[in-house]
Amino acid sequence: MPTKKDGWLPVFYKPIVFLYVIYNLRKAVRENNIDVVVSFLPMMNFINVVSGNKAMKILSARNVESVNKNHLTGKVMMLSHKGPYHTVAVSEAVKKDLVTNFNIDEDKISVIYNPVDREQILENMNQEIDDEYSWIFEHPTVVNIGRLAPNKNQSLLISSFSELKETIPDAQLIIIGDGPLENDLKKQAINLGLDSDVHFLGFQENPQKYLKRASAFVLPSKIEGLSNALLEAMVCGVPVITTHSVSGPEEILQPSGGLEIDENEIIYAEYGLICPQNPGHLCRCMAEILGDDELRKEYSARALMRSKDFDYDVIMPSWASILKGSISEDR
Repeated sequence: MPTKKDGWLPVFYKPIVFLYVIYNLRKAVRENNIDVVVSFLPMMNFINVVSGNKAMKILSARNVESVNKNHLTGKVMMLSHKGPYHTVAVSEAVKKDLVTNFNIDEDKISVIYNPVDREQILENMNQEIDDEYSWIFEHPTVVNIGRLAPNKNQSLLISSFSELKETIPDAQLIIIGDGPLENDLKKQAINLGLDSDVHFLGFQENPQKYLKRASAFVLPSKIEGLSNALLEAMVCGVPVITTHSVSGPEEILQPSGGLEIDENEIIYAEYGLICPQNPGHLCRCMAEILGDDELRKEYSARALMRSKDFDYDVIMPSWASILKGSISEDR
């Protein structure tokens, strides 16, 4: 069977892979007498729907797909969720997107946040880091984790960090992840004279050991369904900063709601800072967290406290209820 290699799959293989996955899904359901099939991501949701197996189907919406409404993923999303299936959205923002932009019946959508494995994260963050990186954390250090792609918006973070260096000259920036924009982002850092201050660590099996030592975590994304990286940073007790986006992170930082978005103001939310998507405001957020010990300690404690709401023991009963209800309905 052909496999994906270096992020590329020949066009003529794709229909074969598609049919192969459908065949094996039908076979697995039949041979194992499976009651419910839960799928994640647009294409897997589509395969779940068109597979024709007799199991109940639960689809998971992981992101705000209306931005791709006129592209393949958006059309697949629309087709998948139109049927008599239940959808689990990872945030209220994602649910609202499905209802408003895809006309999905809100009664068919439940919101269940992503869980985090707190015990594993707490174990990971206490591991030692490589000597070549240890010196970085002797300085005020900002960390970002995410795929190096347009929607993650690390370019904004680098521009903001360049301004930050004017007020905190010894500040350091670590970017963890890989993706198609890696070379462009490295060139941006070099052009801004930041080649010795912005550190690209690539994909890391254990990013938490870097998070633990960070002064702040920054999420500059344009779009996020919820953001596991943000939750992991909060488990590590790191103060977090996010920009306004079409997404769910604001639900994490201000669960009580009532946010009044002002594109000219920083919001000091319950569990983190939220700012407009421009270099000046993001620079100011980082400067306040890095330069104010009391503010940093306060938001560190708040982040850690809020992260407990996403523990497996808190989140998984909601999944169990959905699954139990689906099985009961089927019978």
